[in-house]
Amino acid sequence: MRTIWKFPIARGEDGSIIEVPVSAKFAFVGIGPDSGSVAVWVDLHTDSPRVERRLRVYGTGWSIASGATYIGSAIDGPFVWHLFEDPIHEA
Repeated sequence: MRTIWKFPIARGEDGSIIEVPVSAKFAFVGIGPDSGSVAVWVDLHTDSPRVERRLRVYGTGWSIASGATYIGSAIDGPFVWHLFEDPIHEA
């Protein structure tokens, strides 16, 4: 089934690891109306195999991790938060 899921993303150095179907596409980044924090909405097929993806929120002017891929930005009052996906490295 195709649907859209919302994931709140923690601010801070560790960010959040979300588990989504491998074919998932990021659809929108904004401020979650229920949490007041950065969230990402993901367009996905629920019957696809799942993978873990690490997402981090950065403020304007912050140093961004090498290899991070930009997803989108969200305006939160006077702040603009930027969401990136960091590669997950296997140990």
